[in-house]
Amino acid sequence: MNDYRPFVTPSDVRNKVEVADTVPTQCGRYGGRAAAQALVSKLMYVTPPSTCISACLVNQKEPPILCPVGCNTSNPSQGLAPIKCDYLNENINSDAVKLRLRAELPHLTRKQIAQFQLPFYETLCHDLLENGYHYAFTELFQVHVNQMEQRRIAGPESVLWTIPPISEQPEKVHLLRDYLAKAEAAARRRDDHTVYSCYFKIALYFRDFPDDLWLTEHFFHYALIVARRIKDDGGLKLARAYQYYGLAKEAQGQLENACRYFIEFYNATRYKSWTEEDGTSMGSAADRCLVRIYLALVEKTGKEFMCEKIALCTKAHEIAVASGDWSLTAPACLKMGQLLEEAGRSAEAITFYRGYFDLAKDANDYINLGGACEALSKLFRKQNNMEEAIKYLKMFADICEEHCDWVQLCRACYLLGNAYDTVGDHAAALEWMKKAHRMPTYVNSSNPALFGKTTEDARIMIGVTRAHQMNANYTNTVLSEVRGAVLRAVGWKADPNDEINVFGGAASFRPRQRFTDAEPKRDVVMYSRHPAVSFLHKN
Repeated sequence: MNDYRPFVTPSDVRNKVEVADTVPTQCGRYGGRAAAQALVSKLMYVTPPSTCISACLVNQKEPPILCPVGCNTSNPSQGLAPIKCDYLNENINSDAVKLRLRAELPHLTRKQIAQFQLPFYETLCHDLLENGYHYAFTELFQVHVNQMEQRRIAGPESVLWTIPPISEQPEKVHLLRDYLAKAEAAARRRDDHTVYSCYFKIALYFRDFPDDLWLTEHFFHYALIVARRIKDDGGLKLARAYQYYGLAKEAQGQLENACRYFIEFYNATRYKSWTEEDGTSMGSAADRCLVRIYLALVEKTGKEFMCEKIALCTKAHEIAVASGDWSLTAPACLKMGQLLEEAGRSAEAITFYRGYFDLAKDANDYINLGGACEALSKLFRKQNNMEEAIKYLKMFADICEEHCDWVQLCRACYLLGNAYDTVGDHAAALEWMKKAHRMPTYVNSSNPALFGKTTEDARIMIGVTRAHQMNANYTNTVLSEVRGAVLRAVGWKADPNDEINVFGGAASFRPRQRFTDAEPKRDVVMYSRHPAVSFLHKN
């Protein structure tokens, strides 16, 4: 028998000794056909125990079975000889058949075997290295390492462990492989435009996946670095890189960093006629981004830093006014007025609110017009100047009625009712509240749900206003010297109907403030008007 060695040595190569790569035949393994047959017969004819299967069943031969699928008689795609199954017979175990079948098996290379054995992520990494894309491999591998490190730091109980890694998502890995390889090839040619485009497309792709926004920020940063080297497009790619990198920072909650890049984007687009893919101006996009981020910083800043809040809002207001876009100017004006009102600078707040009202009126924006009227009425109410508040509210109601904006007209009626109720004109307040409550019926609205909140508030205020209106009559009736007046008032409270017959002329009757030469502790009539300041002082 030939010597069999598991490894190859130099002497084996010279002497042509059989090694592990040479497959010995069956006769070579068992010392010839005779020895093999003796071994088989010894194993087959051992006396079985009583619990074994009968030898006749083991040696029983079944009829040949036809191939149920059909033979593949031609396979030219693999370059193999045709295979004919015919009938399965006793020669299937012969050495000649085994050698023929082994020769007909397809030859698989190591690369083909690795495609079945290794994960596809490792296979793609091998492909990148084999083709010489070392930087692309480094970037792809670093993305995987960073994500796994974040998962390790967060721990198994974190949300990150519910998100599959990038290495387990074939579509994303293939896209990264393709664009990173293309970017590396372009970098070797010093083609910065293609490199920028590849990084930009990767970042845009991952914007659609909330779990991969960190990759969006990562590749937008790469695009920004490359865009700074491009000098032959007038700064267009650099401006776009500033814009999208700022948006990525804003999505991550880094408002200060986002503001810095939006300022660069704003400065880069001044006096430029660049447009977005949808046809809008990039200058307008810069205005929107910067105003939005300034207002977001105002909301984030604490109330103890009122000066910083006003400074940020002033910048937003200046940019919004310069842009000429009412959708930017309206929230900036409103926020500026609110901040000045909180700071106690009422005169400046009124100036901003009036400007806000005028701009909304010119733009026929009734929603912001209502907001301006409400803000002005609240501010004038604090100053006890209800005449101005009612004037602006009536103007608002007239404009809404003129343009058939019934929803905002309903809101204007409600605000007017509140204003009249505040000054003590409860009859006028009740009329405006009834108009607001019945507005969907008056205009025969097909969608009453649009009026829902305002009409519900008006319904509640109708009851409040009627109570205020009846308060004086009820108080005068209780304090009157007419026999049975108190009993009638108590009965009316149980069934509040027919107020005129119950109270009669009690509205014009004012009782004395002394009862049996004793001064009461509180003026009930005055208390009905001003509950907090109606205590009497002793003479």
